[in-house]
Amino acid sequence: MDALNKVYADPKPEEITQDPRLDIFRPDPAILDQYEYRHLPGGKKDLNILFRNFRKRLNTMLTGNTQSGKSFVVEVAAVDIAKRLGFEKPFPVITLSGSSGVTDFDLYGMNAVANKDEAELLVWLTGLVAMAAGASEPVILVLDEPTHMDGGVLSSLHSLLDDRRAFVNRAHAVEDGEGGWMPDLVKAQENLWIVSTTNQGYRDNAPLPEAFANRFSFIRWDYDAKVEEKLFKLATTRMIARITRNAREAGHLNHPIGVRALQMFESAALEIDPEYAIWNFVSGFPIREVAKVEQLLEEDAVLAQLVEEVKNHAKADAEV
Repeated sequence: MDALNKVYADPKPEEITQDPRLDIFRPDPAILDQYEYRHLPGGKKDLNILFRNFRKRLNTMLTGNTQSGKSFVVEVAAVDIAKRLGFEKPFPVITLSGSSGVTDFDLYGMNAVANKDEAELLVWLTGLVAMAAGASEPVILVLDEPTHMDGGVLSSLHSLLDDRRAFVNRAHAVEDGEGGWMPDLVKAQENLWIVSTTNQGYRDNAPLPEAFANRFSFIRWDYDAKVEEKLFKLATTRMIARITRNAREAGHLNHPIGVRALQMFESAALEIDPEYAIWNFVSGFPIREVAKVEQLLEEDAVLAQLVEEVKNHAKADAEV
């Protein structure tokens, strides 16, 4: 059967024990109630698409601007999918954060010194990828910013990402059955789902290697105006998002403005003072861009609108 057309059997709660040792990797179930759904092209609900990709174990790449909710939606999916399938707890989300310092040892494991009963022991410390691949329950393995990893490390994941769904752990020796030793060939558990998140197009991000990228289905995950209409109480917050993002698209600014920065702005405006909130927001830009941002906000009389809107918001709250 063509691997892309395969739909795996749904994991059944009555056949799988959720490992309490993995509880530290489980998202808070309450985040599902806080989530604002997106509709993707074709009117498809985002979590329905992610559930479909999970059932096919289709490697999925979420790519888009910083702070657009890529990591958050993976955690939401871990809660949502587990709930759909009747599991008591969300699926663990094990994240490997990409950097030039990541080695095969971080992925697959290494010998390490442990202290027990005042004695030092040499133990095998399982890597994050090996932990996810060898788990006894469904796990979402997140490769965050993979282009920051060394090319050799990244390519070692290829066999796990394609139809082989396995990797050779050269750091872990196993008996070969004939009195010798060989590298451990690890077959991934059937319920492993691999997701990657990346901010493509940023100055410090290299292009994804084609051999790696071709093993993923891509979902563009940018800022969503309809979602932000529900997230932000103030029209001025959405106005600032539009002004600064348009300036960035036009090449006048380089600094991206994500949801978290806008949430902090709105919180400061409502809880401290509108003028302080704008000053605090502008301070987050590189010094070379501060004057340009101040000019953009002055041209659109943002402060005057914000002062009036905060005043009306406080009046409405007082009347409730």
